[in-house]
Amino acid sequence: MRIESGVQSNCNKLDSSAKKFDDQIKNLSKDISAKVAGRVGEVLNKALQQQQAKSQQSQSEPFFGGNSSSTAGSGRPSTIPPLNPSPQQQQFKNPNIGSNDTFTKALTFIQSGQYSQALETALTSPNQTVLLQVLQRIPVVPLFDQNIRQEMLLSLIHQLSCGDLQEQLEMKLPFLQEAVNHLRVNDSTVREMGSGILNALFNKLSMLRLKTKLNTAQENRAMTLQRSLSEKGMALMS
Repeated sequence: MRIESGVQSNCNKLDSSAKKFDDQIKNLSKDISAKVAGRVGEVLNKALQQQQAKSQQSQSEPFFGGNSSSTAGSGRPSTIPPLNPSPQQQQFKNPNIGSNDTFTKALTFIQSGQYSQALETALTSPNQTVLLQVLQRIPVVPLFDQNIRQEMLLSLIHQLSCGDLQEQLEMKLPFLQEAVNHLRVNDSTVREMGSGILNALFNKLSMLRLKTKLNTAQENRAMTLQRSLSEKGMALMS
């Protein structure tokens, strides 16, 4: 009888701790979401302005051996995906754009091998399902070989940490590991927001491992990820 009482007491303490962590993470997520969204918006807006400037410059220069009048003054930007960042910028400014539209745009980038652009497009969607569907179609190593912006890495870590971490855990862990590995602790944005995002993920992993029986591969990856989070967190404090 005493054993059962002790077990029940431990379960109650565990549930209480889990609820406390969830509440802390929810409050932190609201603040981080606003900051990360703002930074992502700044990056995408800047990229759009730079591309528009290049487009205007190219339109003012005649094409040798061709009739420039067919393109000059048309006012239409190139529709080639590598040269047009407007899908991401449009999605950021108007969060009411349908999830299917965002997913379709991300697929266009994936088909042309522009994995980082596909990721940026998916990250601007308020629907985490879109992000997960896009990640299922992106190879991990080639994605992180494309020099992803630090703001995007933080946004990816944050969004994958939100909600039910156990959902598609097998897929999330490799992306989270690589995103943490590629964070630069001397980056101003990472130094400002990194600690909160990394701590939230570390706590969610701790509670997941306590409450859920993971398979051997998942447990090993979760442990490795937590070590990386601790090391990166210590580096941010130095």
